Amino acid sequence: MSLSRIRRTLVPAVMAVALLSGCSGNGTAPGTAVSIGDDSVSKSEVSRVADAVCRSIEDNLSEAGEQVRLSELKQYALSLLTVRMQAEQVADEQGIEPNAAYHQDVVRVQGEAETIPEDLRDDYVTALSTEAYLTSLMAQMGERALAAEGVTTPSEEEIMQRGSQLFATQVVERGAEVDPSYGAVMEEGALVLAETGASVPVSGPAIEALTEEPNPDYVGSLPESQRCGDGPR
Repeated sequence: MSLSRIRRTLVPAVMAVALLSGCSGNGTAPGTAVSIGDDSVSKSEVSRVADAVCRSIEDNLSEAGEQVRLSELKQYALSLLTVRMQAEQVADEQGIEPNAAYHQDVVRVQGEAETIPEDLRDDYVTALSTEAYLTSLMAQMGERALAAEGVTTPSEEEIMQRGSQLFATQVVERGAEVDPSYGAVMEEGALVLAETGASVPVSGPAIEALTEEPNPDYVGSLPESQRCGDGPR
């Protein structure tokens, strides 16, 4: 897990289609980070995944003399858990189980998780195997559809393209409610940073807090509970 991946995007590109919600709002129940239909992700789940990701990159941060805002890691965790929830909803409705490639990826992520506290490992594995889970789901949806159409030897690209289209169709009408405290909203089908988060930034530090790569001095000034990494040595 690299810091650059977290900063590059809230959601890996292959997952972007998963966030095609018809609408979004901020009417989540207390303790809920995001809800879609009858399912939800709790704030405690997001915090556990963020903590696990922090533990997994601490050595890299120390070597680079860097720090990262915990809010960034929470946004990253929120994006993964949101996609996972949507994918599991569709998989359950379609009667699709993860394929062998997914289980192989789980083993890989479990290996990564050996460096973090045991009580955080399950949350880490669930979140960080999301990309493989979604890929497995879309591949099977695409294969089924193309076989039904009589396409006998589709390419992998054709399979994934059809699967992503079908998945988007399945989730497009599912409205999502996102807690505004995470500073993320559903926009044009993707979970993205809100311009102002839950409040309007009026001071220098407030504006700095919303930039994708804030000044290291600003991050270092945050309380220890709001940052990950040791910073410059």
